[in-house]
Amino acid sequence: MQLGRDRFMSLKMDTKRILADSFCNLLEKKSLEDISVQNIVNDCGASRTTFYNHFLDKYDLMLWIYKEDMKNIWENFSENWDETNLEVLNYFKKKRVFYLNISQYAGQNSIQEEMRERLIGNAEEYFKERLNTIVLSEEIEHAIAVYSRNVIEEIFCWLKAPCPCSSKKLLKNISVCMPFILVQCLDELKLKRKAV
Repeated sequence: MQLGRDRFMSLKMDTKRILADSFCNLLEKKSLEDISVQNIVNDCGASRTTFYNHFLDKYDLMLWIYKEDMKNIWENFSENWDETNLEVLNYFKKKRVFYLNISQYAGQNSIQEEMRERLIGNAEEYFKERLNTIVLSEEIEHAIAVYSRNVIEEIFCWLKAPCPCSSKKLLKNISVCMPFILVQCLDELKLKRKAV
C-alpha cells in the first residue's frame, strides 16, 4: 500500500517539476504578465486540467518554485549562519532572471512578501533553537522583522543592478546593517560553540 502511495507522490512531484520547468523556461523569454497557464501547459505538453490539479494559478506555481528551492537549501542548513546565507544569495544570483521577472508582480502572493515571511520565520526558528527558547523577546522579534524587510529589499536592488557585487560582498554589506541585538545574540552563540 505504501509503495503505491510513494509512487503517486513521486509522480505528483514530477508533474509539478515539469510545469515549473516550463514556467521558468518561459520566464527567460517573456514577462510574468505575458505568460498564461495555457502558455505553460503548451510548453510542456500538459493539459490545463493537469495544471489546475496541482496549482491554483501561475502565482501559486511561482511561489511553489521558490518554496521548494528554499526548502532544499534550508534542509542542508549549515550551523554557520553566513555560509547558509551565502548559499541563498548564490541561488538568487543564479536564478536572477527568474526573480527579476517575477518581482514585477506586487499584488497578493507577491514573491517579495513570501520571501519576507519566509526569512522572518527562518530567522525566528534559528534564534529560538540556538537560544533554547520557545518565545523570543519582543525586541528580538522586532529586530528580525525590520532586518528581514531590509534584506529582501537589498537582495532585489542587488539583482536589479547592472553590475552587481559578489554574493560575499552583499552578505558583508547586509551583515553590517544587522541590528545590534541580533549581532549580540550571534556573538553569544559563537562563544558558546567555541566553549563546547
